Amino acid sequence: EPSSVWVGSPFVDPRELSLPQLGLFLWIYGHALYYAAGVLKEGTDLLLLIPGFSKLTASMVMPIIGAVPSAMMVVACSTSPTADSQMGVAMGVLSGSIVVLLTVTWAVAILVGRVELDRPRLDSSAFRSNGSVPGKSSLVKVRQPKFSFSKTGVQILPMVSKNAVLMLGTAALFLVGQVPAALAKHRWPECHLEALDSADCDAQRKYVHWYMLVGAVMCGLIFWVYHLVQYREIAGTSHVHLLEMQVHLIQEGVVTLRGALQSVFLLRFPEIKSINEVTSEQAKEYADLVVQDQEVRKQLQDVLCPFFMYYDANHSNGIDTTEFYQVVKDLGGEGSQLSDKQLETLFKECDKDESHTIDFQEFTDMTLASLKMMVLKDPIQEQSSVWNQDQQQARKFRTMFSGTQGELELEEIDDEDVPEDLCDLSASDKQLQLKMRAARKLALGALMVVIFTEPIVDVLQEIGMQLGVAPFYVSFIAAPFACNAPDFVAAYAYSIKKNSRSSSVAFMALVGSVCMCNTMGLGIFYWSLYSKTQAYTFQAESLAVLFVQVVVGFLACNERQTVGHAVAVTLLYPTCLAIVWVLENKVGID
Repeated sequence: EPSSVWVGSPFVDPRELSLPQLGLFLWIYGHALYYAAGVLKEGTDLLLLIPGFSKLTASMVMPIIGAVPSAMMVVACSTSPTADSQMGVAMGVLSGSIVVLLTVTWAVAILVGRVELDRPRLDSSAFRSNGSVPGKSSLVKVRQPKFSFSKTGVQILPMVSKNAVLMLGTAALFLVGQVPAALAKHRWPECHLEALDSADCDAQRKYVHWYMLVGAVMCGLIFWVYHLVQYREIAGTSHVHLLEMQVHLIQEGVVTLRGALQSVFLLRFPEIKSINEVTSEQAKEYADLVVQDQEVRKQLQDVLCPFFMYYDANHSNGIDTTEFYQVVKDLGGEGSQLSDKQLETLFKECDKDESHTIDFQEFTDMTLASLKMMVLKDPIQEQSSVWNQDQQQARKFRTMFSGTQGELELEEIDDEDVPEDLCDLSASDKQLQLKMRAARKLALGALMVVIFTEPIVDVLQEIGMQLGVAPFYVSFIAAPFACNAPDFVAAYAYSIKKNSRSSSVAFMALVGSVCMCNTMGLGIFYWSLYSKTQAYTFQAESLAVLFVQVVVGFLACNERQTVGHAVAVTLLYPTCLAIVWVLENKVGID
């Protein structure tokens, strides 16, 4: 019938191909997956250019996108008509992705970003002007570091070791399948690998069956816990970054303390457009409300945090007598003249606990009293009209009260990394176009991954059968070259900058991708075994992957990643395969 030409798969059945033809199709499908993974990475790179999405993308989106190809291959294995025989491919893909990220890619990040660890270095931001050309920097050419196993490498930030601990926690999820399978084998020794499909082994399969469901649920829960931890970490660092930007605005004179007090007053009482419009009778009423209203105090405390940091020049968590003069001067205006005796008396009045410093609560009480006096008799003059005069400064000033940094960073997109056709757009239009392009690339990459994962799984399965090699080994070696090549390129691109922050981003991305494989990928794997009522026969593979993660996890706790570490983690790749072979063929573990 004519309609029959539209029935069936558009891909060639690998069972009809010879080994050379399978190799060709493996290259074709692998190249398609490599391209899809690259498109996904381009989408995340565009999101990184958007200040409001950069930290969220680096900590949460990038690890998920990095694990999507591997996870989709596991899904393809589980939904295949021959899923029972293809779960070895799924475990090979999952294990290969984890091991390649933590060995070969980790080593590349160290070797490419290596510097002499004991040699004093300056970041590019620390270069000083040479004085001859204003605004230009005298860049010093960094010489290639000498090769040394212990004295060259990269210095990573503490956040990498924190995430490595999370990785070790997610790696423990492999034990959910490992331990019940080992207990079942001890309880039913007659059910060896070749006899697992027989009716006599139904009890063993049912025993392990429910643990697979538990494993899938636990992987899902840990997946969300991981992202909750990352989100809280981002929120904490974003708050610190916001305070730093607010202090910078104060230092630059964009906002003043008197202007901030006026704005708190106007925000609380929006019916007043200017404090100068307040009559004497209204001033007394509003002055009493200022002191008694808890909402005013709360808003004032939110606003005063960056000012307190600014005035606390010696970072003692308190304002001493020297710093107190600047506070009084800013509250009283340029014409404020107080003698040393008057300053000392005023300081003692504000220092209620007699600690010889003004803490934050005392600073709040002091400024609240000043606000009341300003409302009563000292209307703000032109010097503090930041709120009304300059629209750009007023926008930043209002953003300080909102507790968000998106508007403050609106103009901070680096045009050097933005596509050329978007450089001339306004900041808001630029962000909109970046989001739209990122969405298109992410959608295209995801669609390609969905299309090409199933045929490459079938090819890997057939290659293993024709070679007489377990599909696990074929997929362990071949699949990561397609799935994890963009992670390799990204690690190289970050590490080549040869500074601690960029190298840390590279390692964070690798650890994050492994965490996603341990949760999202492994969760899908457990669910597949549960839904197929299939026995867990991957004890050797689980032990080998656990070994690699534990070793690299402990190495990641060292903030100095040396060339010696790079050699050690590279050797873990063949070691992992050797462990699997020995456990299966010599020890007798499934």
